[in-house]
Amino acid sequence: MNYDCTRYKVCPHENLTFEGAVKVPLRYLEILTVGDNFPLFTQGCTDECKEKLIKITQYVFKYQSNALCWFFNDAKLIRDKSITPGSYLDSLSGRGNKKDFEHGFDLSIELNEDGSLPDYPNTLDS
Repeated sequence: MNYDCTRYKVCPHENLTFEGAVKVPLRYLEILTVGDNFPLFTQGCTDECKEKLIKITQYVFKYQSNALCWFFNDAKLIRDKSITPGSYLDSLSGRGNKKDFEHGFDLSIELNEDGSLPDYPNTLDS
């Protein structure tokens, strides 16, 4: 469904905040990547709105990149069929069978002092 952007006088991104992206980055990843109407700019959008969306996008995709890389780094290759490997979402949310989760991951990551994920080392140049 496509919208006629000239009909909307308010910014459709008013409810998006950088703080919200920090709090629930996977929800914001969904907002940024799912649906035909994002990013929808209307007559209500401003330069501040565009700057906010750039900041949110940079944070969310950096978080996602780091989270996935640390997941791949820490995931064990499990050959024991009695153990159910944990998924990426399980690793982020702490869901799933605790015993299986502990068997499935090395959990080598140490969070930053503020609780955020550290940057994963760049491997593109190696």
